[in-house]
Amino acid sequence: MVSIIWSGVILAGPSIVTWAIKSYTGGRVIVSNVSVTPKLDLTIGRLNFDLKKSENFQPLRVFSRSLNLSWSLFDEEPAIKLTIGPTFSENVFKLDGATVSIPSLFGISFSAIPFIIEGSNIEFEGFTSAERFSLSGLINTETNYLSELFIQAHDVSSKNTFLFSASAVTLTSDEINFSAPTTGANTSLDFFATDLKSTNPQTRALDASGSIELTKVNLRVEALLSEVQVPSYNSMLSGAALDFNFDLNESLVNFRLDFSKGILYNSSATIEEFSLEFTGRQKNQYNLIASGALDQVDLIYSSNYFGTLPPSTFQLDVDIDNLNSVIKGETYMSLKDLSTSKIDGLAKIELSAANSSGVLACFLEACDFMKGIVSYHLNIDEEWVKGTISCLEGYCGETTAFSVSTSNTGAIFDSLNKSKILNPFVTAQLYSAIISGEKVGVGHSLKVISD
Repeated sequence: MVSIIWSGVILAGPSIVTWAIKSYTGGRVIVSNVSVTPKLDLTIGRLNFDLKKSENFQPLRVFSRSLNLSWSLFDEEPAIKLTIGPTFSENVFKLDGATVSIPSLFGISFSAIPFIIEGSNIEFEGFTSAERFSLSGLINTETNYLSELFIQAHDVSSKNTFLFSASAVTLTSDEINFSAPTTGANTSLDFFATDLKSTNPQTRALDASGSIELTKVNLRVEALLSEVQVPSYNSMLSGAALDFNFDLNESLVNFRLDFSKGILYNSSATIEEFSLEFTGRQKNQYNLIASGALDQVDLIYSSNYFGTLPPSTFQLDVDIDNLNSVIKGETYMSLKDLSTSKIDGLAKIELSAANSSGVLACFLEACDFMKGIVSYHLNIDEEWVKGTISCLEGYCGETTAFSVSTSNTGAIFDSLNKSKILNPFVTAQLYSAIISGEKVGVGHSLKVISD
């Protein structure tokens, strides 16, 4: 009699399971090719999950093949184990496979059920991927919260413009509300990543740690990075602090970067401190503000030594029109620790990039500029040097016009010689070039066009 009932369960089980899943989910989940083993394990050949668009949810369709659900009452085996085959959601994610298990039920509290998920080759479309990952935590059945969440991913890489990779990434959270819709949930995570690399621009960091906060309207990432290297600029930083904000409604990016003690350009310059703030004012309109302090800087070009700048401070304020590929702004620099002279200067910049991707791409890769002009004004003690560097026709670098004017050429070069900033041979060449121009009172005016 028992064997007949058992056989009936096995034969009728697939139909019962198929009907129960469809009814319980309101038709959102459809399973096919269902079978029940003599141990009452469940095998599903294909699963379709279809979430229609609603006030709280975006539409989502998930397809999964080869699911196997097993269970056990033995203490040394998982109480429930679900093995999932290849799974994907178009334009959202894809997964080679995963295992979801609930450890033995002996000695656990049913109000906080532990779970473990392990998977391989997961990719979120256009965002990031990982070769291996694991997730563990507790399901609180009374509050619909996940607690003690621990996520680990290995061989992580991004899939967007800012290409990066990490050997390992760890995420933790005390509590996450998983019953709230994704678009409305407030999520907070702490993270730690090792061996970070970026290819655009080429950058490496030993590790990074910080927090991630996601709300309905904003994504915020705060991170501390250690031993940052930028090989493409032959530069290294002892550490950096990043505060990144992304407005999900307006698609605006804001971030701040601070660091100290950096070596730039093969030790030709040491930066004492640096701060950069990037603000999205509206779509395709941005502002960039940077300030910092440099130690003395050796002026070397093509292995030729031109001089040494003493310690200095600088400020940069730039408006970026990414749609029209235009940069406008000004920069100020003041030289410190000069016992003989007082030197500072201001430059105004306006450049147009010959780049269909927008001028922001020029911060990540080399691009050509055209119709550019830089106006500068340098104060040396009581005198001044001013002029322009422009390329109003064609690409900058092909034809460039230079102009320079001095208030008192003799007094200016006396101050430069006393400051010992420039190589004496360079000073002599500059003096010879400027006095070849038109004499204006005790100063000079010179214009040069370089092809």
